Amino acid sequence: MTGLGLTLYILIHIIALTGLLNGEKAFNEEMALFKSPFFLFGEWLLGALVMFHSLNGLRIVLVDLGNGARYHKQILAFVYVLGVIMVTGMAYLIFHG
Repeated sequence: MTGLGLTLYILIHIIALTGLLNGEKAFNEEMALFKSPFFLFGEWLLGALVMFHSLNGLRIVLVDLGNGARYHKQILAFVYVLGVIMVTGMAYLIFHG
């Protein structure tokens, strides 16, 4: 699911960058739109997707190497706890920073 969300973001990002073709003023107006609460929430969601996607990738590497499979449940719990802490901190930075 995180991979699909990141793919969707790439498409939106490419479309947003086409605003550069319309000149600096149009691009700045578009960037002002991205500071709205709706887009700030989207930015937070994107960060959450990236964090969980990367942490899960590290988890898979640890499970595949050596005795990682023996500690699969502990690693998964650690990934979830660390992910929630990171996403909460990111929410503070985005919405109160």
